[in-house]
Amino acid sequence: MNKLKGILIIILAVLIGVFGYLYLSGKYKPTGPLKKVSDETAGWKTYTNEKYGFEIKYPPNYNVSNLRDGIVGKSLESKYSFIDFSDLQKPYGPVNKSIIINGIEGMESKILGNMDGGIDYGVSFKSQKTQNGYLGVGFLTNAKGYESKIEEFKEILSTFKFIK
Repeated sequence: MNKLKGILIIILAVLIGVFGYLYLSGKYKPTGPLKKVSDETAGWKTYTNEKYGFEIKYPPNYNVSNLRDGIVGKSLESKYSFIDFSDLQKPYGPVNKSIIINGIEGMESKILGNMDGGIDYGVSFKSQKTQNGYLGVGFLTNAKGYESKIEEFKEILSTFKFIK
């Protein structure tokens, strides 16, 4: 048992020595902090809705549109999806889990299929500025094959914030 401890101590000392040498000699350089959302969204536009008190950034492949009915303000549209904003009486359902975005608690819905063969997904936030109590941010793809765009929506959603 003592022999095993001795071997482990020697291995540990060698590892510390190797990493110490690499670090001090400059051959090992930490990659630095993770990129911040602001770096990834440089060049994006911002949609602001002053009546309902929120803003969200969106990439160049989206445009502000009036095409969707029953929404709060405008929607964001790309060739494959819509992001719309709704005044809801209850969160988009069925609720999957609670999430935090920029310090704001929201309720994430499950990803569901829609009539166009695409997907529906949304996050709802409690809001005093809506008539019904919740502001929904919904993501809808208009055909099959765009399910991978959910990550793009989550990146856009990460920029959501309430304003005064």
